[in-house]
Amino acid sequence: MKIRIKNIGPIKEANIDFKDKVVIVGGNSSGKTFISTVAYFLITLPNMLAGPLKYKLELQDIKSNNMNTLEVPVGLKELIEENKDIISKRTEGGLKSVFGANIKDLIRFEDKEGVIESDKIKIVLHGDDVNVEAKTDEKVNFNVTVVKTSTELPICSSTSSPEGKVVEVFIGGRVEECLENALAYHFLMKLLMEPSYYPVTFLSTERIASALYLPNLNKLILPPVSASLGKPLIADFLKYIIPGKFVLLGHEVEVGKDFAIKVYKGGKEVNPSLVSTGIYQFIPVELALRNPILRTVIIEEPEINLHVDAQIEVAKRLANENTKKLFITTHSEWIPMFMAKVGKTEGLKVYEIVEGELKERKIDEEGFVETFETIFPKANEGIEELLQAVRKANEIK
Repeated sequence: MKIRIKNIGPIKEANIDFKDKVVIVGGNSSGKTFISTVAYFLITLPNMLAGPLKYKLELQDIKSNNMNTLEVPVGLKELIEENKDIISKRTEGGLKSVFGANIKDLIRFEDKEGVIESDKIKIVLHGDDVNVEAKTDEKVNFNVTVVKTSTELPICSSTSSPEGKVVEVFIGGRVEECLENALAYHFLMKLLMEPSYYPVTFLSTERIASALYLPNLNKLILPPVSASLGKPLIADFLKYIIPGKFVLLGHEVEVGKDFAIKVYKGGKEVNPSLVSTGIYQFIPVELALRNPILRTVIIEEPEINLHVDAQIEVAKRLANENTKKLFITTHSEWIPMFMAKVGKTEGLKVYEIVEGELKERKIDEEGFVETFETIFPKANEGIEELLQAVRKANEIK
């Protein structure tokens, strides 16, 4: 999956090749969250486009109480053009829902237009307007099975196979309207969906608050009651928490059926108020990695509140994860360095945000990552400043 971002938030230009694992290093307010949110948005976009769409069909005679089989050739470009206004409107709503902001606020301050692209679509943000266009004219033949009942009531229900090439529709009256509305969305979803990336979850830097207040938080932010959150994706991972036991950084962790988290040390339960903040920070990450449903896990700063030794352990855990695609943003050099050195490098891409532009950091044959210019030179400057202070102090003496 390829992602391109232009003039979104602090990001001037970003081109990302997301195969198995991506690690993005960047400073505070450099745009890491903008990039990770865009990745989440593009993976989940097909679901955000749910609802009736138009697609003109050349219908044969549909007989009642019979199974009618159709083969329907569908082109992505044609489908989007025919539904351009409604798709653009739903995309606008999706962007607002994941960012929690108006469209104009997402565009970089100095610019009037922002762009988000995947392999298949291009989304242009201009003022408060959103425009969606197809980048490819991919065509797929769908097998459609239609069952028409004898009733003239406006029955219309549809399902599709996991691989998306077979669609079943059950209809009463209004045959043409039902087929056009029901089939068009199925076609669009399957043409845009990336099954090897979906389902996906987002683990924000604020995840500790969610972990600390489980299970009560579930009652607050999950249906049927839903509270408004300042950052909409803070609680996204709660949908994918599953009960279980595991060892984490020398502690035993237990998540009950009520989603209450208990932490043990040497077989003795630790009072929740005394549990290390770093432990609580990584528990949601481990839970997401253990969920068999998820295909992609997006993690903001897995190193939060962790000392260097624990950061290295976390990096090794992420490097050895082979059942999920990982999209990681971080301040820590240890995360990409150890992921490159310990894990497989062919599906790993490492990037650094430098003055609004995303630059790839090459990994050599031995697993060493190219120098991060926002980390090591700055560290060297700090060390030199300290040394100068020491020299000056010695001169005074």
